[in-house]
Amino acid sequence: MKLNITYILVMLIAMGTFSACSKDPNCDNSPAGAPGPVIQTKFRITDSIGRDLLSIATPGNYNFDSLVVKQPCNELVELGKKVNQTGAGGLESYEFTFTGDRQPVTGENEECFDMYLMWDAQNVDTLNYVVTSESTECGVIYTLNSVIFNGEKALLNENGAYVLRKR
Repeated sequence: MKLNITYILVMLIAMGTFSACSKDPNCDNSPAGAPGPVIQTKFRITDSIGRDLLSIATPGNYNFDSLVVKQPCNELVELGKKVNQTGAGGLESYEFTFTGDRQPVTGENEECFDMYLMWDAQNVDTLNYVVTSESTECGVIYTLNSVIFNGEKALLNENGAYVLRKR
């Protein structure tokens, strides 16, 4: 009887160990393999008192059409850009995104995490992505921890866009 109990106990432990090691991960709901957060990031650019710099009502406003966007470590010479306007009559707000940008990968040169916004030859802003990555059974999960704009941390607004504040 004692031998049977020992045998059953050993078999239960072995089955538990085997099933724990042979599980296929269910990756259906995993964020791994999804587009990285950098290529989904939205931005809004404001002056030092919070007025939208893409609005024609803001003194010293910027021309979005003249913006040239470059990302070191990207084979594209210039990235595409899209803008979305909300509001009107002096209350308009603009959020913009980039197309063709690439997700930087942990371990790459530091410059690969930068993006340069060239409004004109004398007005160039720098974005720096603070990204971490975690390797899982389902693939790599990227997390965008923050965005640094010209040396200062950009804050998220209520719409999930990073507000780039010019000083």
